[in-house]
Amino acid sequence: MGSNGMKKAKGIISTPKIILLGILFGVAVGLIDGVVDVTYFTDHSYIEHLFSPSPEEIWMRSVVLILFILFSVYISRNINKLKRAEEALKGLNEELEMYRFALDRASYGAATAA
Repeated sequence: MGSNGMKKAKGIISTPKIILLGILFGVAVGLIDGVVDVTYFTDHSYIEHLFSPSPEEIWMRSVVLILFILFSVYISRNINKLKRAEEALKGLNEELEMYRFALDRASYGAATAA
C-alpha cells in the first residue's frame, strides 16, 4: 500500500499522461488533416496552410482537439473509478476471508465440543 492508502496498479497510465496523450493525438490529427488538405484540396504550401488556415479549418481542428481532450478525461475518470472499485473489492475479499476463517474455526470448535 502507498502512503495514500492506494497501491498503484501495474500497467495503468496516470491521469495527466492520458490527457497529454489526448492532446498529442488531437494535434497529430490536425497536422495529418493539414497534409491531406494541402495534398488533395488546395494549391497552397503546407507551411502556409498550417500557419494561416481558413476559419473553417481552425474550427474543425479545434473541435477535433477538444473531442480528443474530453475523451481522454473521460477515459482517465473511468480508469480511476475502476481502480477505486478494485481496491474496494480487495478489501471486501480480505474481510470475507477473515469471516470465513472465523466461521471455520467456530464450526470446528462446535464439532469437537459435541
